[in-house]
Amino acid sequence: MKTIGLTERHGIADEYAKFPPKGFKYTFSSPKSHITNKLITSSAKGVFDYYDEGRVDLYEAPIFPILTRKNWIYTPADYSGTVNFTIFNCPVPRSLRLKAVEKIFEKDNFKKLIFKSHAGLETLYTYGNCSNSKIIDKACVVYPAIRTRPLKMNKYTSPVKNLLFSGDFFRKGGANVVDVFIELSIGYPNLFLTLCCDRSLSTSNSILRERYLKKIDSHPNIRIGKVSRKDMLESILPLTDIFISPTYQETFGFAILEAMSFGIPVISSNIFAIPEIIDSMSDGILIDIKEADFIKSLKGYRVNKLSDEFNCRLNDKLYNSIVLLINDNEMRKQLGLNAIKKCEAKFSPQIRADKMLNIYNSI
Repeated sequence: MKTIGLTERHGIADEYAKFPPKGFKYTFSSPKSHITNKLITSSAKGVFDYYDEGRVDLYEAPIFPILTRKNWIYTPADYSGTVNFTIFNCPVPRSLRLKAVEKIFEKDNFKKLIFKSHAGLETLYTYGNCSNSKIIDKACVVYPAIRTRPLKMNKYTSPVKNLLFSGDFFRKGGANVVDVFIELSIGYPNLFLTLCCDRSLSTSNSILRERYLKKIDSHPNIRIGKVSRKDMLESILPLTDIFISPTYQETFGFAILEAMSFGIPVISSNIFAIPEIIDSMSDGILIDIKEADFIKSLKGYRVNKLSDEFNCRLNDKLYNSIVLLINDNEMRKQLGLNAIKKCEAKFSPQIRADKMLNIYNSI
């Protein structure tokens, strides 16, 4: 029995760790204190932490790259996470950081660069400007895994009651969801909206934050707060009728996949890897925003300003999509059932385990 050491606890890793390939087992590993901890610094916890456990045969880094003398693989959502670091807390040009990462990925003990989507793989070239054949030969795509959940068919015949939004508030379109919900609640007073996010709303624009907190707190049918993944899976998603994520940016969209695994119709946007998860009007609804000037102008992961023109167009499409699902139980049912089929056909734990078995054995 070979041991794969996972270096990050995350919903994606938690999910597939329960279904190891035959002949392998997963364990969650802890980093060791090392001189590089002082040299390489990052606002994100876990970037280039050092790992060296005798009982681990291979390390798998699900979110951020690591340092180790053992064989290891890295399964990023996109390539930008590889250079999310500074040296002694001092900024370093991206070109130099990319070169440093390239040297690490060239090493013989780095075995595979496994992206979570084809959109992610593309960032190796568009963001990483990679032309190094040693690294390109190590790159491939293996989708994350998700289990489908028990389904109550009466959820599609009962009136729509609970809408859900989850994630960074402004970056994932929470402002649009709140504005549309307030408008919706006039005609549909029995709707409730749960916002699973921090009250900081993940923005440094205090005026924008206070404006939306006031909207949220003054509406009796909106509740906000972070929840654990356990509560999300056991208490919130089972009661959700529609999952709404008109996100401006995305690295993969695992929260969307989790909602689909419950047979919940999802409304999202057609950016990055989401079209690899959802076929619009078949197993979810996608709103076209990827060519919008506002989306193209976004830099970094913090959204500190909004565009009135963009919001007006997005809100109209979002409102119409939600109303469509509220008024058409058969469509909700078909999208929900097809979402479960998509999870089973493309993102099942067995499919991932089979692909990872070949990779582990080759190493």
